[in-house]
Amino acid sequence: MCEYSERIFNGGRKEGRQEGRREMQDEILRMIAGVSRQGSAEDVINEIINKIHSEGKMREESDGIL
Repeated sequence: MCEYSERIFNGGRKEGRQEGRREMQDEILRMIAGVSRQGSAEDVINEIINKIHSEGKMREESDGIL
């Protein structure tokens, strides 16, 4: 791949990761805000941890790590 194309590709990848992080942060904040509606704090914490793990696995698969 030529240097110019590689820079464009890497820039898009970086932008996509940043957007994914923002979306994850928003989702975590929504989950935390719903603690009182969803049950115990432990349930919400477990849900957040599961969400983080599943997002991480999806990211690794899309990056070709797994």
